[in-house]
Amino acid sequence: MMALLALLALFQAAPQAEAERLFALGNRLYTTGDTTGALAAWEGAAATGWTSAALDHNLGSACLRARRLGCAVLHLERAWEAMPGDDAAAHNLRLAHRLAGEPARGVPPAQRVASEAASVLGRGGLLLGALGLYALAAAVAGVGIWRRWRGRGLRVAATLLVPVALVALVVAAASVSAPARGVVTMPETALRAGPIATADARATLGPGRVVRLGKVRGSWRQARLADGTAGWLPARAVEEI
Repeated sequence: MMALLALLALFQAAPQAEAERLFALGNRLYTTGDTTGALAAWEGAAATGWTSAALDHNLGSACLRARRLGCAVLHLERAWEAMPGDDAAAHNLRLAHRLAGEPARGVPPAQRVASEAASVLGRGGLLLGALGLYALAAAVAGVGIWRRWRGRGLRVAATLLVPVALVALVVAAASVSAPARGVVTMPETALRAGPIATADARATLGPGRVVRLGKVRGSWRQARLADGTAGWLPARAVEEI
């Protein structure tokens, strides 16, 4: 049994070791000016299933230099979600959006805080932490009411905990309920009125355009633009962030 577990661990470690080797190779090639070679190495690392904010940032930045805007926006969006406080990722993402014709978008404060917290705790951990804080606030308030608020400590604790717990719940809800987003990765893709190739085209989207994703129907994916225009895209033309 132990031998089987060791063998399984070896198989799991092998792809990560190969991904890390390719990631390091891409870094070396990029510093020598070989953007094409670096892209091939980093894409190979991503193909193993290994995920890393640094890998996404490097891939997105190299794709931006090569003017592969679909790849650039996709990976820089992923990097920004994983490390929303990183200035380089934010700068490169703004540049990629501008080149892709993507309208500048402001991020609501609650969503920005949620992204930063989720990058540390994960979405599930963020929600559980908010619910735990809210339960603690409710317990303190309940004890205070039961004891008729005797003692200044209970009143102070409830005054501090209740608003903090409510803010935490709002932030967690912003993280969990945010609709899926995707990036158009194919050139000149029509956003159609229905999930069929003969449906009227409502817009034509170039690579790098960001959309809100909806349900899947066959080989089509429902999508909505920032201006509210909704329709359907071929599922192969868009990749979820």
